[in-house]
Amino acid sequence: MKIKTQAEADALNAKILSEMGVDISAYRDQEVIDKLAELIVFPMYALESVLRPIGLFLLFWIAGFWLWDLVHLEYLLYVIPGFVLFAVAGFFAGILYLSIRFRNDINSMLNYSMEILRNIVADVDKVNKGTNKANLQENLTLLFAGVLHIVTIPAAASIVAKKIPFIGGYVSGLLTRILRRIANIFKWPEMNRMDAKYAAGSEGKILPMYLESVTALERTTGQILKVAMRVVQAPVLLFFAVFGGLAAILVWLLN
Repeated sequence: MKIKTQAEADALNAKILSEMGVDISAYRDQEVIDKLAELIVFPMYALESVLRPIGLFLLFWIAGFWLWDLVHLEYLLYVIPGFVLFAVAGFFAGILYLSIRFRNDINSMLNYSMEILRNIVADVDKVNKGTNKANLQENLTLLFAGVLHIVTIPAAASIVAKKIPFIGGYVSGLLTRILRRIANIFKWPEMNRMDAKYAAGSEGKILPMYLESVTALERTTGQILKVAMRVVQAPVLLFFAVFGGLAAILVWLLN
């Protein structure tokens, strides 16, 4: 089930509530939001991470007035289009640099999401609805996706948008795309599944499989994070290459 919008996330929550008797949205309380706010530290250096490359590119642009002998139309072309191209290229370089730096924060959010999942799994076992030894893996995959889409992503996006001035909305969107990508391609690891089935007993409890698989889960989320980061960084890298390339062409034409 690929989730791209909040409406689809709400539909996922309704599906989990109907099939397993647990309302995931109830776990997005103030305590969870406060904990995520503590874990998300990159907003403290986000603006600096983006402004520094912009500043470096604009310094190079300013140096061009002394490096090249510009006259008349050349001067006009370098002042306006040159400024825009260098500034935009610096912006995308900064976003790319920031996305590399906040990887540790995403890891922390994923680890905390696993803690939330454990509480949900325990509640699912209390309700004991819609879970059996045959669908343990599928239900754990669905529940972890629910935690990310319904709890972690909305809370983290709101925190980042509020904490980062000027570019908070853009960075929040970037973070949302990374986490959604992780949630959409995640599948509960197979490791120790048979052992967990036996541990689950005849009632098909889901918590034993979670406990048996948690080590493999951390490794799996780490691998998925690498893939998700590359996919989300790709368009940013493309925009940087386009504007950086256009800036280089402009310099070459005027030199």
